[in-house]
Amino acid sequence: MRNLDNALRVLRNHDTPRCLWIDALCINQKDDAEKSVQVALMGSIYSKALRVVIWLGAENESPNSALAMSTLRSIKAKSDIEKLSDVANEAIGALFSRPWFSRVGLTSKCNAVA
Repeated sequence: MRNLDNALRVLRNHDTPRCLWIDALCINQKDDAEKSVQVALMGSIYSKALRVVIWLGAENESPNSALAMSTLRSIKAKSDIEKLSDVANEAIGALFSRPWFSRVGLTSKCNAVA
């Protein structure tokens, strides 16, 4: 739950209330049947949200995460990928190796909404 604590501290609004749906709390992680049903609903949940924020972990959990994010935002064409530096490639690789990206059911639901 340390990761959730970090996320809540970073994502909170200090001046206005914020409604968050947190799958780790809203879904019984020990009940595979419930998880299966809830993950199937996540595409609908995400599509109805005004804004979706995905917590990938604290910035200091992988080196150069800020570089990875800014590089990903700058890619406009396949040719841009071929020009990336080794440092940028390593940063992106470290970002995509974070545990969230191994949660295939969740990433496919988010892709459907994006």
